[in-house]
This record gives sequence, C-alpha cells and structure tokens, in this order.
Amino acid sequence: MAERKRLSETDKSPNKNSKRIKLVQTTLPNDTSTRPLCKYGAKCYRKHPDHLRDYRHPSTEQKEEDEDLTSKSFDSSPVSSSPPPPPPPTTTTNSSSSTPVKQTTTSSNSTISLMELMELNDEKLLSHLYQMEFPSDLYEFWKFCLNINKNNPRDVLKNLLNLELVGPFEILDDALKQCKTVPNIHLHYRYYYDTPEFMTVIRILDKSSQFHIGYYRDSPDELPSFLASNNANENNRFKICGDNIFAAVYSYARSILKSNSKTDLQNFLTDLETYAKKHKYSLDEITPKINVRKKKVNCTLLNSLGMVVPFENDIGYRPVPFTKGY
Repeated sequence: MAERKRLSETDKSPNKNSKRIKLVQTTLPNDTSTRPLCKYGAKCYRKHPDHLRDYRHPSTEQKEEDEDLTSKSFDSSPVSSSPPPPPPPTTTTNSSSSTPVKQTTTSSNSTISLMELMELNDEKLLSHLYQMEFPSDLYEFWKFCLNINKNNPRDVLKNLLNLELVGPFEILDDALKQCKTVPNIHLHYRYYYDTPEFMTVIRILDKSSQFHIGYYRDSPDELPSFLASNNANENNRFKICGDNIFAAVYSYARSILKSNSKTDLQNFLTDLETYAKKHKYSLDEITPKINVRKKKVNCTLLNSLGMVVPFENDIGYRPVPFTKGY
C-alpha cells in the first residue's frame, strides 16, 4: 500500500522532461496568401490548427505597432484647428520712390497697383473697382457738389440734410490715397435688408438711424433702374425715390423742409432744381422709366421693389403656383 501511494504521488507531480504542444499562430503579417480573411480578424478566439490553416488572421502585434507609429506621427506634427494665414500681399516699388505700393490679394477683380488706379479718370476708375458702369447723373451730381464746396464736396449735404455721400463718392474724393491696399468696396455700407442689387451712395449721419439711399440694379450688366431708400432700424421696405440721384436728394430735402423751413435749405433746393433742369434730370419720384419697369416685374419681393428676370430661351423666372403669404 505504501508503494502504491508513492507511485500515485509521483504520477501527480509534473514531469520536467515532458513537453507540452502549444498552438502558435504562424501567419505572417505580410502574408499574401489567397486564403480568405477571418471575419473576426485578430480577435478570433478559435485556435484550432485547421481554422488557422484555412483562414488568415491579421497579427495583433503588427496592428499595435502600426497604431504606435501612427500616434507618434501625429504627436510629432500637431494639427492646428485655426485656418492657415492668408498669403501676404505682394508689393511693387516705384522707380522714383522707395516707398512700396501694395497690391491687393483680397479683391477678386483687381491686380493693378494703387498708383496705376489713381492715374485713371473717374469713369474708368469706378468701372474697374466695381466691375460695372455708373449712370451719368452720379458724375453730374458730384460736379454739382464741387461747385458748392470745392474743398469738401462730400460735406455739401452734411449741414443741411445731415447726410453723407459714401461708396463711389468716396472714390471720387480720392479716398484711395489713404489706403495701403485696394479694398473690396462691395462690402462697404451694406445694411441688414440690402440685397445684392442695391448699392448705398448716401447715408444719414444720425447713429440712431440707419436711413440710406442707393442705386438699384436689375442686372449688373445694366445701368441702375432707379434709386430707393430704406431705414433698416424700422423695417425691410424700400421706397422708390426717382430714377436719378438729383430726384432722390430732392425728395428727401422736401420732406425735411416741411418740418424745418431754413433759408439755406430753400436756397439749396432752388439751386438743385436749376441744375437738374439744365442737365435734363427729372425730379419726380415716379417717372415713365420706372412705370415701364413696373410692367416687367415678375413677382413682388418682401422689400416691395419687385424682381425682373426676363424669360428668354426657356430660361428665366416662372411664377410659383402658390398663394402669396404677404
């Protein structure tokens, strides 16, 4: 009995000379075999030799190594969330002066230097900057202001009507001389309810009001159809105030004259009437030209000015078959 007990104890003890067979995955990371890929991949729990022989298993060690390399590459070159800085504007140096003149890189329509722009006449200068033509009444009104105040023509309406000439009038007043780069003037004096067809040329100086007057174009390839006014602090409605700037200023001055009968303002209206009549500009708010345009309006907009889109070659505005909600 004692011998059987000793034998049983020796059977239970591990044998140092015995060998255990371990199932080791032999698939290489760069295995190019045509065997199908196991749907469980490296997470597969099956270790049977037949399964390992019939299916490919990506190496977990290789995957971890790739992740380490990837994380190191991102850590070594962090990505900033802020956008890259814009390229600096190019500069050109005048041969007669050492002062560099910067060219614009933000304006989509100008690659010409400021010095070259200043050599253009008024019509070509505005046409180049705005990429559209301006009516003759704008230049005539500028001459009218120069006749009254040659040194500060933009201040002609300041004391009488509390108005300021802006936009293209600033360009005519050599405002570019104070700029280092050619500005994107299409973004200047844009009010909340202004549509792309509208361009502000006169604004009120009262900070509590957003009254402004501007040209309205049905097409950028055509001259303005009329002038309109709006006060963005009150509503989105625009009021037609003539087909030339003389009529627009005259209409506003008449409304001011009702509450303020200044002698200077009356004299100004007389001079305005005489000059407009001499150059054959109507001072009426609604002219035959505006009435013709009203017949071409396709639909009424929220700003009450309407939209004109000619229907040509099956392209253009088509009426929407719905009841208007305004």
